[in-house]
Amino acid sequence: MDEPELRDALDGAEPSSAVAERVHLAWRRQVERQGVANSELQGKPGDAGLSPGLAGLLQQRGRRFGLSPRRLHRVARTARTIADLAGSGEVTQEHLDEALAYRPERAA
Repeated sequence: MDEPELRDALDGAEPSSAVAERVHLAWRRQVERQGVANSELQGKPGDAGLSPGLAGLLQQRGRRFGLSPRRLHRVARTARTIADLAGSGEVTQEHLDEALAYRPERAA
């Protein structure tokens, strides 16, 4: 990609300061809601703010993809963080789908 193409691609990009503010607000929401950041949540996927329906959907997908309970909890926490960054009060199926898309193909 040459310089003019790169500039065109970045014209619509969100400024770093806006991203930093969004991250800060998401972190504050997490701490206000549960006392800790999402990365520090312990327990079951439902503890990450998934509704019973979404927790069931995550369990189904976990079986299909062969995910361990630890990996399922990681996906649930990631979905909660995606929802927080989007300013959403609840985790939706779209947040869960995005979190599943970020999982590595193989567990480390």
